[in-house]
Order: sequence, then C-alpha cells, then structure tokens
Amino acid sequence: MIETGYLNLIFRVGIISLVIYMLILIKSLRVTTSNIIILASKIYIIISMIETLYAGVPTFNIRWIIIWFSVSYCFNPKIKSLSNQQIRQLLCA
Repeated sequence: MIETGYLNLIFRVGIISLVIYMLILIKSLRVTTSNIIILASKIYIIISMIETLYAGVPTFNIRWIIIWFSVSYCFNPKIKSLSNQQIRQLLCA
C-alpha cells in the first residue's frame, strides 16, 4: 500500500483527478468572509490537506463527507452572507 494520500489518490484515480481535487479545495480556501462557519470549514480543509500529504489516505468515510460539506459551505452564498450573530441565532433557536 502506498503510504501518502496524494500518491494513493494518483494510483487510484489518476493525476487529472488529483489536480481537479486540489483545485476545488484550494478555490474553496480563497473565499473571503468573516463567518465563523466558513472559517472552521477552511481550517478543517487545511488540516485534511496537510494530513493527506503525510499519512491520510482519502477513502469514503465520515471525514470525506465532512470535507465535502465544508467545501459546499465555502461556496454557498447563503452561508457566506450570514453574520456571526445570525449563525448564533440559528444554532440556538
């Protein structure tokens, strides 16, 4: 078994899929907002990218689902437009 996640991804689906995967993740990190949910999503994406560099093997599990939910949060205009106060009201309601 290949020990690094990126090499494993290349082996399973190819270099083009790895490039598309990285472009999507990097583009989601470039979203600018002061929203706490987006910030937490960005931090999780960065941690997963660093972990995949050394030991994380991308497989379909709960982590993979959380990564793609985080990416969708970064691209969703409704979530990007919420303020921190509105998020607190939604979560506490």
